[in-house]
Amino acid sequence: MKIRDAFVELAMMSKALRLENERYQIALNEYDKTEKLLTQTYITQYKNAERSHEVMLAKKQNPVIHVRQLSMQECAEIMSQSYDRVRRFRKSTHSFSSGMSVFGWRDRYRYDKKDIDFSIEKTYCHQSQEAVADKIWQILSDGEAFGRLYPATLNAKFNAVQRLDDNNVLYFYTLEMSQQSDMLTKCLLLCSRISVMDGDACIILLRSIDPRLYVISEGEVDISRDNRGRQKIEPKVEEAWINVFVWLLYRREGPNGEHCATEFGGTLIGTPMLEASFWFVERLQAAMKLEQLLFGPTNLLQIDPSTRL
Repeated sequence: MKIRDAFVELAMMSKALRLENERYQIALNEYDKTEKLLTQTYITQYKNAERSHEVMLAKKQNPVIHVRQLSMQECAEIMSQSYDRVRRFRKSTHSFSSGMSVFGWRDRYRYDKKDIDFSIEKTYCHQSQEAVADKIWQILSDGEAFGRLYPATLNAKFNAVQRLDDNNVLYFYTLEMSQQSDMLTKCLLLCSRISVMDGDACIILLRSIDPRLYVISEGEVDISRDNRGRQKIEPKVEEAWINVFVWLLYRREGPNGEHCATEFGGTLIGTPMLEASFWFVERLQAAMKLEQLLFGPTNLLQIDPSTRL
């Protein structure tokens, strides 16, 4: 009797364990299904996010913008006003200097509220004004070469939207702190080369123009939808139009015009990302980069123009 009761108890326990095992198996199957679904969802969302990021980067690197064509007369008027502004600053008696020379560059500046008007000057000994100005223009009229003058962390892009002639180009210029930044500054930048001072000098002017007058449309409206019919939404970047005013003056110097006096100036304007004072250091670095592209590092040291090389 005891043996029979033991067998009955074992049979009941076996049945209970079998039922419990079946429940565990069902739960395991559900877990596997959920795990596979979550994995597929993650992969899909990751790919979508990656594609959105690639699209956003592509739009930053190759922005879509439609502008009204700038006429030669408009260009001439803008540059005439800009050159008058340069002459007023150069003649001004209300500017200051630190009195220091940094690799041969001497500074001059004046404060205008939160902005800074500035220029730095240096003489390139036994270098012709024409050769120096032509080399600089080759760099600034090439959008990719122009962008390399900026620190890599600023991710500067210069996309030519109109070339009026060999001496005038209109850029769509964008700047951001990094490719992952959610802030982007931009402007329409007119870059022109002009002969001045009765042919003894050449000035390159970089001046932003009013986007309200020239931008017809910007970007593309993407209304694409996913497989479920939902509208796709790409990450948004905060954008702000900024003003830019920069000039580079190259003039003959010396008894026979054998030297090239260089002035690099403009207005340092604060942006939503960076204070105006930041740009003073950046402009000096840009001038030194141009110098190295022209002559190599040896010309960074100041040399007395009276010294024969």
